[in-house]
Amino acid sequence: MDYQYYQDYVEKISGMAGIYSFDILPDGSFSEIRLIALNKLNGGVLTMNPDAPPFYPGIPWRTYYTDINFERYIYNCASTNNLLYSYANAHGYWLKGFYLPMNVTESESDEKSDKGIKTFYCLYVGTFSPQLESDAMTNHSLEVSAAVMNISVKLNETQNYQQAMAAAIHEIKKVCDAENCVLYTVNNNSQKCSFINEDGVHNEMMEKLSAEMQRTPYELALAWEKDLADSDCLMLEDLSVV
Repeated sequence: MDYQYYQDYVEKISGMAGIYSFDILPDGSFSEIRLIALNKLNGGVLTMNPDAPPFYPGIPWRTYYTDINFERYIYNCASTNNLLYSYANAHGYWLKGFYLPMNVTESESDEKSDKGIKTFYCLYVGTFSPQLESDAMTNHSLEVSAAVMNISVKLNETQNYQQAMAAAIHEIKKVCDAENCVLYTVNNNSQKCSFINEDGVHNEMMEKLSAEMQRTPYELALAWEKDLADSDCLMLEDLSVV
């Protein structure tokens, strides 16, 4: 593979750019993601950690960061050959991400093919801003704005905190077409938590959940905070990740 060609290619992109690759193994599982090329802007972000190792073509992506959402986009983009787009809050910035599948020919592909291994590539281009751009979030920004206003009304209809939260959760569940929606509150001083859904407070559900995870409710909240890693959501198809 001509790494220099792809390095020169991403340097021509003005946003944060990088080329990522991974293998699909004979059993259908994905290998770890490797970073093949990255431009100076992306390299500057990845090496903000003073302990970050120097880049080389093929370095494991998790050498720099662990971001399950980002990895899911890379896997889905390249393996399904679909262009994808994301917009999320990460590390205090609003980040637009564009994911483009790539057709790359490499010299070792025949050897991998004989072993039933297929290699896939994805070009990622990202831009970031400290300010939220509502139009970048969805093609239905007016619907989202109306939903946010409706939720705000619910929060102010009653002075009862639990009733207000339950009403807001009901609206969020309806807007997202979700099966469940829960507010998990955390008090760091007392290390106490509560579990509120559209029907009100149900701490017994929280206790059952934390017991299954072999943690206290507070320890469970800390673990979730670590899993989110400064992102605003966690998208999973397999709960074994957490």
